[in-house]
Amino acid sequence: MTPTDGSVNAVAVLDAKRVISASDDGTLRVWDVGTGDTLRTLKGHTSVVNAVTVLHAERVVSASEDQTLRAWDVESGDTFRMLKHSSLFLAVAALDATSVVMADYDGTPRVWGVESDTTLRTLDGKGVMWISLSWIMKPMPGARRAVLVSGDEAPRIEDMESGETLCTLEGHSSRVRDVAVLDAQRVVTASDDGTLRVWDAESGKTVRTLEGHSGGVKAVAVLGAKSVVSASADGSLRVWDVESGETIAVFCLDSPLDRVNVTGNRRMIVTEDRSGGVHSFDLDRSW
Repeated sequence: MTPTDGSVNAVAVLDAKRVISASDDGTLRVWDVGTGDTLRTLKGHTSVVNAVTVLHAERVVSASEDQTLRAWDVESGDTFRMLKHSSLFLAVAALDATSVVMADYDGTPRVWGVESDTTLRTLDGKGVMWISLSWIMKPMPGARRAVLVSGDEAPRIEDMESGETLCTLEGHSSRVRDVAVLDAQRVVTASDDGTLRVWDAESGKTVRTLEGHSGGVKAVAVLGAKSVVSASADGSLRVWDVESGETIAVFCLDSPLDRVNVTGNRRMIVTEDRSGGVHSFDLDRSW
């Protein structure tokens, strides 16, 4: 799966059979992960699309250097909401089915209510060039937490209602490139130091360090209750048992890898290389 014009900057999973990519050519493309065919091309942005996030299977939001966020209906390919700003957008991540957190060039993360078309609040923190957000359950019903990666700083777990930093994840010796939520108590980070770390989300302490890549680890995604998959500049995907810290499987490509996603049924791994190619691995056939 490779767009005809421009490299891919982001890939997000719609469901077990489809992914959507954001490209330098200003488009988003919906792909069939089984056949590699383009199902639909979403056009409207006038510059590079840096990120895309899924609200639910038929609605996504994209962030572009044309200084807009666009909310799309995937089935029709139409934009149903657009947010114009004075600065280019670098990142966007869904907070829930109706709101997203976005970061623009000035580095200030803000929450945008897609349905209400309003900026709901501004979060603390500068230099947020990408955002990795996931739900983490707290003992208090309805409370929400998120993991934020901010520039060269250590990742932190934020209370999304108050904006308060609950704990900071300090331990990597180089920049953290991605973060994923394993369960209510643990998160996993991927770093340019070539390792992944499993953290206790309450204390901010390292539970386990996953070592094996020979290059920087650029992305991580949850594969199962006790496993994650990582993508590295060494050109490999590694599937890890987070309980033992052991590598379960390795998939090698010829190009450094920047991103990894897992389909909704957790049986397909989708990754992106530096040349803009999008690759998929069927776990039922690969193992």
